[in-house]
Amino acid sequence: MVTIFITMETKLCKTCNTEKLLTVEFWHKAKRRPDGFEYNCKECVKERTRNNYYSNKEKWNETTKKNHRKRREKLQELKANLSCTKCNEPRHWLLDFHHIDPTQKDFQLSQGERYGWEKVQSEIEKCIVLCSNCHRDFHYLEKKDGISIEEYVNLNKNKLKWQDTFQQNYLKIIQ
Repeated sequence: MVTIFITMETKLCKTCNTEKLLTVEFWHKAKRRPDGFEYNCKECVKERTRNNYYSNKEKWNETTKKNHRKRREKLQELKANLSCTKCNEPRHWLLDFHHIDPTQKDFQLSQGERYGWEKVQSEIEKCIVLCSNCHRDFHYLEKKDGISIEEYVNLNKNKLKWQDTFQQNYLKIIQ
């Protein structure tokens, strides 16, 4: 009978002096460290961060607000160079990001200030740009006629059923 011993590498936390397995379950990764992990275990880092937050709450909140504002401004700058996919509306304050596939949506881009810029960019890649009118028009037609976003973008505006009906009814009223 052969006995095989498997040894797992461990590491001593510099803060709590507890020896823990050297895995991502207990340690944050750090490429700059020789062993690839931080000096302090995840529990100690969490505790230190929590204490730091509560002792500097105003500063943390102000920094958060500043970062949210920066990301919101960056999103507006991006929108300033875009236009509606359907009607070419260029006014950035009227533009919305519409998720092509709603099942792939991780968050609403109107709440993008809460996330890092890389995550926001990743979410934008899942979208097309529509002005608020086209966006509302699409969702109305989606519910009413079951139209897809691809069909909507490629529709000839003059061929929409509701526009023909509206025009006919309007002409009856004014005559």
